[in-house]
Amino acid sequence: MFAVSDAWSAALIDTQMQMRAFERAVTMGAISWLQGCRVVRRNVRLGSSLIDYLLSCPEGDLYLETKSAVLRGEKRYAMYPDCPTARGRRHIKELIEHVSRGGLGGVVFIAALPEVDAFKPYREGDPEVPVLLREALRVGVIVKAIAMHFELAESAVYLDDPDLRVELDDSAAYHDG
Repeated sequence: MFAVSDAWSAALIDTQMQMRAFERAVTMGAISWLQGCRVVRRNVRLGSSLIDYLLSCPEGDLYLETKSAVLRGEKRYAMYPDCPTARGRRHIKELIEHVSRGGLGGVVFIAALPEVDAFKPYREGDPEVPVLLREALRVGVIVKAIAMHFELAESAVYLDDPDLRVELDDSAAYHDG
């Protein structure tokens, strides 16, 4: 199973398909905040973690972790995580440490659900993740989200929003296009 029906479209739940679609969007230049970047390697070591991507960008080498945000929240949110995630916390901490030492790092949430307006961390899934994301943003880690979905009729993945709004707490939104 790679997708789950959601009205006339589908949520893309297969993370490998999400990553292939993400890579294609980067290659095509469809993600404005990654313009000029190219994928150098997948599954690259950073500290004690394997980070999804090493990208070569005009600003330098960027370590980029993707997280699947397929939990649908109220108010048309895509959310992550749906349960405690030691691995997810470790990845964010590694990126914070790397950026604090002068490197480039980012995390992108793939909101693979049709008709979402924003990404928001799911505090009930893991209360430490929103705290870590605010700290990551504070030290300069790129915290972004993209929206995509699977179109049943065409058997294709569509990029709906290459710079989906990110809300890290109930009172403020982060979106720098």
